[in-house]
Amino acid sequence: MRIAIVGSGVSGYSTAWDTSASTTPPATVNNAGASALSPALATGSHYFHLRTRDGVGNWAGPIHRGPYRIDVSAPSSGTSSPGTSGSNS
Repeated sequence: MRIAIVGSGVSGYSTAWDTSASTTPPATVNNAGASALSPALATGSHYFHLRTRDGVGNWAGPIHRGPYRIDVSAPSSGTSSPGTSGSNS
């Protein structure tokens, strides 16, 4: 016996980035692709949240990933990169 479920499969995703570990993204498709880019993030710890919507409009529960620690400050001056001192001969 074979059963076909019309309209099933993934039809889109809702994603969110923020500083909370448990945010539920809204029930609005904001990504239909296979990748997601973050907006510009400030220095601190951030989390990525994802929900999937199927072809008939049902939303899966959220998944949460992180924290991702972001540091947007410029490197301090006076530091050297590895391999910049000494001889390579």
